[in-house]
Amino acid sequence: MVEIKLLLLILLLLIFIIWFLWPESGLYAIIKKSKLNKERILLEDALKYIFDCEYKDIACYIDNIAKNLDINEGTARDLLVKLVKMNLVKGSIEPVELTTQGKEYAVRIIRIHRIWERYLADETGVNEVEWHREADKIEHFISPDKANVIASRIGNPVYDPHGDPIPTEKGEIPVYKGKPLCEFEEGDNLVVTHVEDEPNIIYTQLVAMGIFPGMEIYIMEKDDATIRILVEGNEQILTNLIAGSITVIPAKKEVKQDRYDRLSDLKIGETAEIIGISPASRGLERRRFMDLGIVPGTKITPLLVSPGGDPIAYDILDTEIAFRRNQAEKILVKRIA
Repeated sequence: MVEIKLLLLILLLLIFIIWFLWPESGLYAIIKKSKLNKERILLEDALKYIFDCEYKDIACYIDNIAKNLDINEGTARDLLVKLVKMNLVKGSIEPVELTTQGKEYAVRIIRIHRIWERYLADETGVNEVEWHREADKIEHFISPDKANVIASRIGNPVYDPHGDPIPTEKGEIPVYKGKPLCEFEEGDNLVVTHVEDEPNIIYTQLVAMGIFPGMEIYIMEKDDATIRILVEGNEQILTNLIAGSITVIPAKKEVKQDRYDRLSDLKIGETAEIIGISPASRGLERRRFMDLGIVPGTKITPLLVSPGGDPIAYDILDTEIAFRRNQAEKILVKRIA
């Protein structure tokens, strides 16, 4: 009996050793592959950050990289040594600069990231605050060829949903334009070209305010701590920190300073004229709005609120259509007296 138990124990031990050491699919291979993947992801994230600094003409230092990647400076320094050995970063450690090969590598990852963000924005129901996080996860595991297929499927977009340019297949990317909103003055008419998606806590606030690329902004007042703006007919007060996450360029014409309501602001029986659809609405949702007649000049009236308060039924073009509050907030209207 003891011999049988000993044989079984030896057999189980052999099975475990074989499973542990089995090439490619064994536990050791899995652990090793996971470690290599983590290291590669860290290297690629560093390349992306260094490229972003160069693109915006900002000097890049080791402490900046460490802060951005959430690692200590010692780990960041070791990371740069590896990148130098791989000929992806120039030999002079600080300020950190990419080699030609390093720039090409970074642009490939950035292209995949931004294509995936565009795909999530236009073709899925993923919440906007998740676009960047999801793209961060998948950018390291999609091949450039797969990214090209996705780009072709969604019409080869030029910009991602945050306003960042998507590099071409050849790695071409336009020159960086614009300045932070906080650098402009009272009375300036501006257009949002980019909304920074990191850190997430600030981007979430910008989403809640409904500020997206393509929107027109008029600076009403400015002091040392805050900026009061008019955007899509709504007043918003921003701290300089938040305003620094919004990139703008001067508008070619004066921004309309009319104050508009949102469809969600209307009371039952009130009639309004549709002014437009907020840039916050995009992709499938925007196309659905337009298919339903949500176009400038159309009259719309709230008819009935559901027992739970959401959705609300509206009369538009003699047809009853229901919208949820978060959808109605994206439709700009002007009340008819």
